[in-house]
Amino acid sequence: MKILISWYAYNHDFEWNGTGRERKKMSKISAESPTHLVHKHFWADYDKHILLYRDQEEKDIRYYDFLYSEITKEFRNHTIEKMHLPVEDVIDVNEITQKITKLLSKYTKDSVDVYISPGTPSMQVAWFLASANFPKNVNLFQTRPAKFSKDPEKPEKVNILLDHSAWPTNLNIAESGLEPDISDTGLFITKSIRHIYKRAEAVAQTYDVTCLILGENGTGKENVASFIHKKSSRKNGPFKAINCAAYSDELLASELFGYVKGAFTGANANKTGLFAEANGGTVFLDEIGDISPKMQVSLLRVLQEKEFNPVGSHKSHKTDIRIIAATNKNLYELSKSESFRWDLYYRLSVAEITLPSLRERGKDELKELLHHFIAEQHKRFSNRRNKLSLSKEAERKILAYDFPGNARELQNLVIGLYTFSKGMVELHDLPERIQLDHGAKDLSLEAAEKKHIEKIYLLRGKNKMQTAETLGIMRNTLDAKLKKLGIEEN
Repeated sequence: MKILISWYAYNHDFEWNGTGRERKKMSKISAESPTHLVHKHFWADYDKHILLYRDQEEKDIRYYDFLYSEITKEFRNHTIEKMHLPVEDVIDVNEITQKITKLLSKYTKDSVDVYISPGTPSMQVAWFLASANFPKNVNLFQTRPAKFSKDPEKPEKVNILLDHSAWPTNLNIAESGLEPDISDTGLFITKSIRHIYKRAEAVAQTYDVTCLILGENGTGKENVASFIHKKSSRKNGPFKAINCAAYSDELLASELFGYVKGAFTGANANKTGLFAEANGGTVFLDEIGDISPKMQVSLLRVLQEKEFNPVGSHKSHKTDIRIIAATNKNLYELSKSESFRWDLYYRLSVAEITLPSLRERGKDELKELLHHFIAEQHKRFSNRRNKLSLSKEAERKILAYDFPGNARELQNLVIGLYTFSKGMVELHDLPERIQLDHGAKDLSLEAAEKKHIEKIYLLRGKNKMQTAETLGIMRNTLDAKLKKLGIEEN
């Protein structure tokens, strides 16, 4: 459909009587009303008009309903849809941008024209910011009064042409003040990773920005990727996931690009690859750090050109997908050692999200997750009348364990305990790796300092100047600490 969207213009859709304090709105549509004007002169371009209002005050709704009634009477064959889009603060660009971005995401399969003249200046700015996320189907326009247009009998419609290729992705604005909406995802998000899903929702509000998710195995990287897909305008399209490390080069190429009949022995028919199957949706490439240099070149073309060749074919195919990649490896370090292409790394890491390990999230969150999984898995084990219960000693041992497999290992532990434990879980019911006394950990301030400095040092690629700047210390102080703490050899 070709859809027109605009705000109802409280101050300009009606005629006014008097001046200054005596100025009063009349129950009469102005001949220069933006809403009336667009229906009179430009309706031939549209199938439907979505007329927005923001306020729920009785007076405001009364005038809005009157405008709707008069327009539908005069233009009987025009389809107008009333829509309430609540905005608390008409000068809060962040709030307005978030609201209209979610609105536009409903119409990605339609052609949308936005008439930006009605509304406050902040509303007009918000249309610009939101439209940057929908470059393929959203057009902005204004109108110029007849006396300034080429045709003195009618106003001029002026399309606003934006160079989306040079338009900076609005991640910071989208992220500011945004709370992740997890109501329909089935995810359990604890305090320490809430900001991560806040960033993920900011990525979701863009149309095709590539995202790189970093983190150890079992930290929930695919959950974040799925969340971005479900919260994006692509949510009705396919979500395709593949573990790149599980395939050889040839098999991975076949899975991603597909192949044509006769491409190789055993290719008895054409096969459609994930990049074609996911058209209009999202492809999640897990363990991206394990792909070969040859595959890196092929993937780079998909990211740059949004096109690919099936194996055995010289014909290029276009695809409209968002690529989300994930790895437990340090791609920055791999790029420095020339094991991973810098240009591919930069393409993948436009929006980067890092998930913490379970041990980094603290004992309180470990306990919270433990009891969440106990409650969650009780639904699965419907033959169990009571939820799993833990003795104090068993729970203490679980909370003292490091969980190198992260949340996935914790979840599998709970499943195993439900499977074999019929009553209270005692210490002897736990796997041996958890029962063992792992020894007292070094909880000294020096140990904590060493761990933090070492983490930043590696994160900054062993660049001492950047490490010192990040830590807020002098370069010579860093040198001394690296030697003292044994991070760097004397």
